[in-house]
Amino acid sequence: MAGIEPFTQVEGVRVYKGGEELRRAAAALSGPSLAPKSSLTVPLPPQQASHVDKTGHTSKTSSFNDRRDSRDQTDPAQPADPHSADFELVYNQGLTLQERASLAGGSAQGQLDLLKQACDKYHEAWQLQNSSHAALYNWGVALSDMAHLEKRTEEGAAYHCLLAAAEKYALSLFYSANNPQALNNWGLVLQELSTMRTPSERVLLVQQSVAKFRRAIRLRPEFDRACYNLGTVYYAHACSLQNEVQNPQASQEPSGREPVSEAVLRRTFSLAAQYILLSYVLQPAKDVYSKSLQVIKQLLPLPHLRAGQLLAIAPDSLDSVPEQWLVSLFVLDQSGFKTVAPQDQPYDQADQSAAPAVQEANGSSNAQHTQQADKANDSQQSASYEIELSDIACVTPCNDPSLPPGYAFWVSTHSRTQGFYFVAEVNEDAEGWVDALHMASFATKQGRMQMLGKALATASGEQQYHSQPDRSSMPLEAK
Repeated sequence: MAGIEPFTQVEGVRVYKGGEELRRAAAALSGPSLAPKSSLTVPLPPQQASHVDKTGHTSKTSSFNDRRDSRDQTDPAQPADPHSADFELVYNQGLTLQERASLAGGSAQGQLDLLKQACDKYHEAWQLQNSSHAALYNWGVALSDMAHLEKRTEEGAAYHCLLAAAEKYALSLFYSANNPQALNNWGLVLQELSTMRTPSERVLLVQQSVAKFRRAIRLRPEFDRACYNLGTVYYAHACSLQNEVQNPQASQEPSGREPVSEAVLRRTFSLAAQYILLSYVLQPAKDVYSKSLQVIKQLLPLPHLRAGQLLAIAPDSLDSVPEQWLVSLFVLDQSGFKTVAPQDQPYDQADQSAAPAVQEANGSSNAQHTQQADKANDSQQSASYEIELSDIACVTPCNDPSLPPGYAFWVSTHSRTQGFYFVAEVNEDAEGWVDALHMASFATKQGRMQMLGKALATASGEQQYHSQPDRSSMPLEAK
């Protein structure tokens, strides 16, 4: 791994034991070794220890007792497993060694020795009970901590520790598929690995990292750390793409590789801003979120959270055959998911992704939709929608061959259970809409619609946000 430039510590940011997630987030937002300095990348201010969330990348859980409580539970009605007592003993020894390493001062070698011993104990525990996702999870965390320590002096060893950590998180999720914390940690490991590879390999690892964070927030929309991490991985990737655009001669990739377009660069920065603002809406008291919002606010389609063109069924043909599909400009903010007139768009739409494709793809049976969409475009028609966030019941990607070509998602509402279909031209746009609608509707149901409005107003530079009359006296705390 010779020649790999290690991460530089961000000026004014302390690196806390057990706070690797904060370090990675701060590093991503300051653009270390991934992109040149720019007006978009500024260092974050010093963080107080009280703001460090101990459930981050290198910590096991919030405390040693909590970590012990995360071990696999047995059913008292089942016969005792003869290996159970041995497993508990060895597993707890691993937890103790890992705790000692996190609290140890002095040399990094002493911490590494303790972590290696902890890994040995987790390996032994896993052999006693190979369905233990808790042992695998903490084994992955210990390897991630080792990678952080090894990277200071030996990046090759750090790389192999990260690969091993990714393997442990993957196996842990095999036994406990819906563990958002394991998905979050796996995403962070993949993000770290992406910084050690060539640009083409980096893109694949970033895509995998994004998929893990995305799965975590869809499982648990209140998981603000995973949402924030998703924003930082998009931001770091956007900075990397920007570096390629500004310094094409510095790339070691083959000359046949497609150049990065301005639309892709803008879309990636916009996605980063979206997730960071949503994490702030979920936990506005976290200083790192509010400071990061100041960094990325100019990347938002203000005064909206999200804006872009989508293919949608004309409301007056929703229940008719055939349906009429129209290209319309949609926006999302605290007032809901709605269409706006093109002249009301928040910024130059030419910089966004192009309107969804309406040509027939691969000779499929979408000719009817295609002809209608073409006709609608010729006559400058557009659909008219206004869906309140509180009315949204479910948002999910879908792959229905009866829909027009593109990347579709479905929005089910309480008032219309059959829902509405929308089609984006680019998969990244469709996924971004799904996440934004999913998390914004969740925040609204938690009584945080005012906070979303305040965050957008603050980012827009407005001095005051006027809440809706019937919610003006409601507290902003989550229910």
